[in-house]
Amino acid sequence: MNGRHMVTATADPQDALALRQESASLTASPRAASTVTHVKLLFLHGADGYDEGVRMAAELARELSAAAAGRSPAVGAVTGATVGVEPVVPRFPADDMSYGAWAAVARAELGRLGERDAVFAHSFSASTLLKLVSEERIRAVPPIALLAPPEWTPDGWNVADYAFDGPEPLVSITLHHCTDDEIVPFAHMALLAARLPRARVVEHPAGGHSFDGRLGAVAADYASVLASR
Repeated sequence: MNGRHMVTATADPQDALALRQESASLTASPRAASTVTHVKLLFLHGADGYDEGVRMAAELARELSAAAAGRSPAVGAVTGATVGVEPVVPRFPADDMSYGAWAAVARAELGRLGERDAVFAHSFSASTLLKLVSEERIRAVPPIALLAPPEWTPDGWNVADYAFDGPEPLVSITLHHCTDDEIVPFAHMALLAARLPRARVVEHPAGGHSFDGRLGAVAADYASVLASR
């Protein structure tokens, strides 16, 4: 694994209406409305994981809003601006696990984003998104954080339809994985990192497959990536 990009994270920081209720407190501020910057947080959920995705997206939105408040140039357009983060969690087809079906959903959602929005993908959708942005040479999207993506070449789970084997994407990629992931082996991160020499690689010492207790660290890392652009 390329040490230049290896980070060990130590910080511990069903519908659209429900998502907006989760994020409503993020946009409340005594400041004038003109100082509020609104961004979308696109979260692509894993296989059979929509409900889990809603929960993870809401927590990431809270944490990213808090992180941006501390370093507003990362997300906000004005120093000291309040950042309201709206989680968006599209539902993938549970009855069609083909790459084509999932890539179609991801492609449509990417097309709705602005440059100040945020992109996170978890597990199966993370590997789908990686393959999509690689093969279609997509560049006009925000930085992408991939959480526990499986590796599908013969070195990993060996499913050709899902496998990413290059070229390296044109967009900023960060790989996140917890060492105690019980679903996708932690070793998959090293396999992917070997094919992504420009990617950031963030190792989390705990958190399992769902990044329990680690989403604050994930959000803080994303804010730092935005701040460095």
